[in-house]
Amino acid sequence: MEFELRYSLQDFDQRQRQYLTQTASFFTQSHLPGFGYKPNYELNAAPLRKILGLPVKERLPEIHKTDVYQMGLNNANNINFDAILSTDSAYHATTSGRLLNQWTESDRSYFHYKSAEPIENQFMIVTGKFAEYTEHFINGIDSVELSVFYHPTHKQNLGHIKHAIKASMRTYQQSFSPYQYERMTVMEVPRVHDFAMSVPNTIAISEVMGFMTTVNHDGLNVPFYITAHEMAHQWWGDQVRGAVVKGENMITETLAQYAAGLVTLQEFGEKSMQHMLRYERGRYLRGRKREVQQEQPLYKAENQSYIHYGKGLISMMALRHYISEDSVNSALRRVIRTYPANRGIYPNTLDIIREFRRSTPDTLQYLVTDLFERIVFHENRISNAITSTAASGKYDLTLDFQTEKFEADSIGSLQH
Repeated sequence: MEFELRYSLQDFDQRQRQYLTQTASFFTQSHLPGFGYKPNYELNAAPLRKILGLPVKERLPEIHKTDVYQMGLNNANNINFDAILSTDSAYHATTSGRLLNQWTESDRSYFHYKSAEPIENQFMIVTGKFAEYTEHFINGIDSVELSVFYHPTHKQNLGHIKHAIKASMRTYQQSFSPYQYERMTVMEVPRVHDFAMSVPNTIAISEVMGFMTTVNHDGLNVPFYITAHEMAHQWWGDQVRGAVVKGENMITETLAQYAAGLVTLQEFGEKSMQHMLRYERGRYLRGRKREVQQEQPLYKAENQSYIHYGKGLISMMALRHYISEDSVNSALRRVIRTYPANRGIYPNTLDIIREFRRSTPDTLQYLVTDLFERIVFHENRISNAITSTAASGKYDLTLDFQTEKFEADSIGSLQH
């Protein structure tokens, strides 16, 4: 199939992101033509659908709908990726795969990239006037060419981003599996893109999220954590890809949150991790207040970020606390061995929970149910405290402590 696509800006249009600009460009496969019907472009707002006489739109298919398990991300299994990029001679262009060749012709720069093995059907293309940091990183059996492309004046957080890349490589290899590519590239994109994104062997991070942001936020190293989270998607989202059904984001985002939490804990200690847990608890509690359809338990979350990010990290760290980090990681290692995306095998959240249960003693099986399959809250309070001086000169403390457990339904009603 041959096609030509033109993109033109006539004025300062603030209604949409500007993917192609005079200083840097960023776009993904979603901007190119594709085959088949695209349900993502359907109207989502329930009130508008009701006015137009449209049925209620299901956010994601039910877990048991196995017919949607046959295709992976963006309606394709792994693809053979081969791209030749051309840009102004002053610019550098990069994408997934390895850079096989680079040349200049008629005041244009050309870059030929190709993946050594099939990759998921997701890629990005970034061009810009970059400074580049490169390093050959060896970690056990991993031998990886690391690159960071950044605006020449935006280097204040470069050390934190490099630290996160290498610390993540070490932690994730030890905890889960080896890294799967020969190359790892991180690229800065303009602030009109206020997000970070990970695709095979390539990560894009907005200048406002990583490269130019404040480093320390109440004990959390922000550019480090964002980079570690995106690095985790090279495992959770690439090595393992969930079936596109309810709960899919628990497999990608929740497990990436957990992985980033592990490396943050190892590099910065408990205080930094506790800050992240407080932040995510607030995100979850705020999000469930704003829910317009129904709250789901974690294993059935439907692109509900307050659940798969906020509650997800809290649930995974609670499981780690009760059954041990090694038990959680051994379950996740089995997931990677059993459900490799490069063989077109896509698990659902019930498959993940089954592995968690294998690593959990009988006395704590209820915990797996509460954390992942139900909507559970605990209320703990001290009603009375009495202190007295002991003979040793220390103090005896007597507490009256009350604890209650509640289960919420999809509309927020609580039951003891």
